[in-house]
Amino acid sequence: MYTLWDGSSWTAPAKAFDKESGAELRFVDAEGSPTTGEILIVVLDADGNVTNEPDGVIDETDKTYLGKPSPDWMFGLNLNMDYKGFDLSVFAQGVLGNQLYNGTYRTDLSTNNKPQKFYDNRWTGDGSTNEWFRATENDYNKNLRPSSYFVEDGAYLRIKQLMLGYTLPQELTQKIEVAKLRVYFTANNIFTLTNYTGLDPEIGQTSGASSIGIDRGLYPQAKSFMFGVNVTF
Repeated sequence: MYTLWDGSSWTAPAKAFDKESGAELRFVDAEGSPTTGEILIVVLDADGNVTNEPDGVIDETDKTYLGKPSPDWMFGLNLNMDYKGFDLSVFAQGVLGNQLYNGTYRTDLSTNNKPQKFYDNRWTGDGSTNEWFRATENDYNKNLRPSSYFVEDGAYLRIKQLMLGYTLPQELTQKIEVAKLRVYFTANNIFTLTNYTGLDPEIGQTSGASSIGIDRGLYPQAKSFMFGVNVTF
């Protein structure tokens, strides 16, 4: 379910605007009448259940649990192998059981630039799509207000570093008076497995405890590639 909106005379089931189910999309026009194209807001009762009897008041009973930024599990993996002069090392890490708030859509600025996928998959009329709501300056429904629509699974698995090396045989290196010569290739942040749709699920904390798990469009972890040579005389 999405933003808690108590006061509408129109009722609907929970998750009526769902990316996967194909449920009908609705929005409130200038006169307050629901029509198609935007996020449907549901009303909760004191027990957190969807109700068909809004009381017209926003209070503590309208709050519901949407997730947490701290993961249940943090894990890592180190793998080291070598065979006939070749060596391979892999470092992977990830998290499970946390949620992220995708703030890259700038919920405070309704006409600000959005990610390209929003414009590619926005609702443009009957039969178009229900993945994203319509693009409009007249956001009477306040689609960009903070809501559970922008809360996503923050789990990920990332290959942080992969290094592949080869050490030349000593019978070759001794001819050039080198005790050991190793060439290697290193790649950082080359692969990430995640369902998160933002730039990077590894966002951490930016400006205080209240910022944990909020993606404000920070620059993602950069991929990097490096070649090198280790020489021992």
